[in-house]
Amino acid sequence: MRATRSNTVEYKNVFVPDDMVLHKTDTFLDSFIIQGANWSFGSFAAVYYDVGMGALNWAKKLLTTRKPKRYAQPMGSR
Repeated sequence: MRATRSNTVEYKNVFVPDDMVLHKTDTFLDSFIIQGANWSFGSFAAVYYDVGMGALNWAKKLLTTRKPKRYAQPMGSR
């Protein structure tokens, strides 16, 4: 079975109690998506930055400590 994706969700005749409402607005696009984009993009950038730094640190450690057979110096030395 293959995964599918749909960006459309339609709710009809649904009741949500007032104490369970998270965000109420008449202009969803302006108030939630555009203003919330700052928060979401910042968090995504932080995650990918840390993943990239982890990969860089791993490669640096590997190249500065690993010595191939019959070599006196690590792979990353000058």
